[in-house]
Amino acid sequence: MGSIVNLNDTNRFCENSSVILDAGNPGFSYLWNTTATTQTINASSVGIFGVIITSPFNCFDSDSTFVTVDSLPHFKIDDVTVCEGASAVLWVHSNEGDVFSWSNSETDTLIYTFTPGFYSLAIQNSCGITADTAEVKFLPDISNFPLPNVLTPNGDGLNDDYDIPILAQASSFRMDFFDRWGALLHTQTDVNDIWKATGQGDSKVPQGTYFVVITDASSCQDSL
Repeated sequence: MGSIVNLNDTNRFCENSSVILDAGNPGFSYLWNTTATTQTINASSVGIFGVIITSPFNCFDSDSTFVTVDSLPHFKIDDVTVCEGASAVLWVHSNEGDVFSWSNSETDTLIYTFTPGFYSLAIQNSCGITADTAEVKFLPDISNFPLPNVLTPNGDGLNDDYDIPILAQASSFRMDFFDRWGALLHTQTDVNDIWKATGQGDSKVPQGTYFVVITDASSCQDSL
């Protein structure tokens, strides 16, 4: 008897689904390697599935197939925080799917934006569509911060402290104070830890020129 059962070498199904394997030949008896005895079976796992069919005249044939699964797109776009004035980049690998649809109508795997907010991406492949959302934030450009250039710690209530309240807008920052020879006098990472023109031992520094370097969490930097 020639081959009368053909399951194909490979059968595929999508994630969260299954594929029907059909041995054909109605009226025959069937024995699958899953112990099923029906003409068709539902395959929902990866592996090799085989069947032996027997005719009413006791002739038999057999075949097998490899069943594999195709996944839905599985991806994540990360939140992005950059310095004001720079561009934020959101991207995914091109092998994540076939069709890419961003909430700003872009259709590439990578987008640039200068606008804060939430951006969604839907990716489609042969098995369906999945989506994810990321937030874009822009830190204040500290090069535009009004930095004090006078400090007179004489207790008169005017310019006694080197206070920059706008730093509270930064997610985190570091402010280093140096003397004219480059010696570090004070490091501030808390908006309330204000420099009071002191050096080592909390003694007041002498009159002169001093330097401050401010760096925020995304390395947006300024100096005076």
